[in-house]
Amino acid sequence: AKVIFPNLTIATDKITFGSVLLDTFAVREVPLVNPSTMPVTYRWVFESAGRNRVHESGTTALVGNTNEVFDIVPCKGTLAPGQTQVAQFFFHGHTNSVTEECVAVCEVDDGPDYLVALSGVASIEAVAYNRTAFDP
Repeated sequence: AKVIFPNLTIATDKITFGSVLLDTFAVREVPLVNPSTMPVTYRWVFESAGRNRVHESGTTALVGNTNEVFDIVPCKGTLAPGQTQVAQFFFHGHTNSVTEECVAVCEVDDGPDYLVALSGVASIEAVAYNRTAFDP
């Protein structure tokens, strides 16, 4: 007998947003593929250091104290066999979130969980000159 269970293929297990200017955001797109022969229903939740999972709200998934820092669109859905969908991961650079890290967990109904580590840094734009005069 062949055992078939719902699963996904997620193109990466780590997203590094790098440095984002304050009050701006960065987005990364990651394809989700259903390689199984049955529909797959999933939802994204977040795990932060020392915190429990935080579930989605509406169409966007948000996280803990960083509830204005990371989000994922769509935060839940169903993929038909062989279907691909692009998930958008956002990092928002806010003044109260200098360096942020968390784990996005894709929970598949009756299947495994998939982990994607997220990290980003919010920074200000600064320019410094070490000369008081400039050559024309």
